[in-house]
Parts: sequence; structure tokens; C-alpha cells
Amino acid sequence: KKQILDAYKNIVKPMNGAGDILEALKNSGYKLLLVTSASQEIANEFIRHQRWSNYFQDYVFGNEINKAKPASEIYDCALKKANASSDSVFIVEDSYNGVKSAKGTGAFVVGLENNQTKEELTKAGADITISRLNEILSILEVRV
Repeated sequence: KKQILDAYKNIVKPMNGAGDILEALKNSGYKLLLVTSASQEIANEFIRHQRWSNYFQDYVFGNEINKAKPASEIYDCALKKANASSDSVFIVEDSYNGVKSAKGTGAFVVGLENNQTKEELTKAGADITISRLNEILSILEVRV
């Protein structure tokens, strides 16, 4: 466990430009929730190290749910915490199971090509796919 925590603190890096994108979304008035299969302890270590805690209004961690992705429980929990309906949110996912999980709520899902191909993300149900994280800003018409 200590090795994993150390890795999230010292080795694991965010996607290129992620901090700038979070800043732009926050400045544009978007309510941001971080939904991750990682445990709260591990995710918080990463968030603290990146100095991102001011970007997110709330979080859902893997240890808060009973059924992992592709079950939609983690996103159902996020919708409840955000007091939002699935037709009022925008979910970005970079895995097949993540897309399936998010689509299980009926939300609009953007598939981010990372470890999965555009075809795999589309097959999982992504409404649209992007290859770079900063494409989110143009989809939402957010200015940096």
C-alpha cells in the first residue's frame, strides 16, 4: 500500500494539460466531480500532490461502492452527490468499462482515447470520442 501511495505521489502524472483544463472549466462555472475506482486514500494523495482539491466540488471513490465498473453504481452515486440528473451532466471516461458504467446512467459520455481505441470506446457506448483531453474545451465551447 505504501508503494502505491508513493507512486501516486512521485511517479504517476496527470494527462498533459489537465490542470489548465480543470482551471478553465472551473472558471467557466462548471461543477466538477472526480469519480475514480481508486480508493479515497490513494486518490487524495494524487489530488493533494497535484494541488487540485480546489477544482472539485465532490468526489466518488472506489471504496464507496459495492459494484465496480462496468456497473453504473459509481456514477449513480456521483449523480446523487451532485444532485443532478443524467441529462444534465457530461462524463469523460478513458476505458471501456468506464464508458459502459457512465452510459448505464443515461448520461452523455465522451470517450477519451488513452489506453483504449476510438472503436473500443464507441463500442462501449461513448457518444463522442476525442484523442486529446483539451478537446473537451472546444466541445463545451470553453475559453482558456
